[in-house]
Amino acid sequence: MSDEGQAPCSAVCGGLLAAAAVMLASAGALVSARVQAGTLPPEAHSTALGELHSVVLENCASVTLNTSTSLRATRAPDSCEIWLERGEALFSVPTEDTWPLRVVAGEIVAMPEAGAFSVRIRADGVVEVMVKKGRVGLEPGPRGTSHAIPVAAAGTTPAADLDHPPARRRILSANQLGRVTPNGITLQELTAAEATRRLEWTNGRLSFRGQTLAEAAEEFNRYHASQLMIADVSLGSVAIGGDFVITEVDSFVAALRRLGIDAVTDREPTGTEGRVIRLVPARERPR
Repeated sequence: MSDEGQAPCSAVCGGLLAAAAVMLASAGALVSARVQAGTLPPEAHSTALGELHSVVLENCASVTLNTSTSLRATRAPDSCEIWLERGEALFSVPTEDTWPLRVVAGEIVAMPEAGAFSVRIRADGVVEVMVKKGRVGLEPGPRGTSHAIPVAAAGTTPAADLDHPPARRRILSANQLGRVTPNGITLQELTAAEATRRLEWTNGRLSFRGQTLAEAAEEFNRYHASQLMIADVSLGSVAIGGDFVITEVDSFVAALRRLGIDAVTDREPTGTEGRVIRLVPARERPR
């Protein structure tokens, strides 16, 4: 083909490339302007019953959501705020190039340094914050809006925080658990092994080292439509040990037989897919 035949194509292609470049530049400018203005919409992430999910919030943290968990994240210039609305999540904060992070859960605000920590909102409303690595500052949360307390690094005093004096802030270090109730914040020292055990759910397992059957059943029930019910109150305090795959409740029930505990399975009266698995002393199993 002659050069004359190629000239129109070159002109058209060049025009298209130029137009595309303008569009990309405009889109980039729009995103940059929205970031500078702090108008980026919140990100929403959630998990269904029995589901685990990991997400990376750029310049903020890596987050692993446990079963039946929902959160929202807002990132503005040089700050990041996450609202844990229900459930449990593990937050991993890099050591460099990370914006200040605040995690709001119930009536508490967690402000971490670099490290890893989990936050859980229990069914009774109690909020648990466990630090695996690093330090996390805890202080009373907002009354009606999470924007009442400005972003600040753990261990510092926000200049505008006049409603909550620094004395009410608690600092959690590695292998410490903070429980937040209407009566305040209580701290519990954990061994490194216990802190690791509590996070085994991130690997799809539940680990028990002397926890009671009542506690173990409560944990399994978080992941399944089928629910374990302790039919004999004397069984609730039986100590449980072992590692179990979260999805395999039947394997857990089978292991209980070695402890003299049997199971009677009933179909839910509502006709749902869930079952009620009644745990009873082995001698009471119907024949």
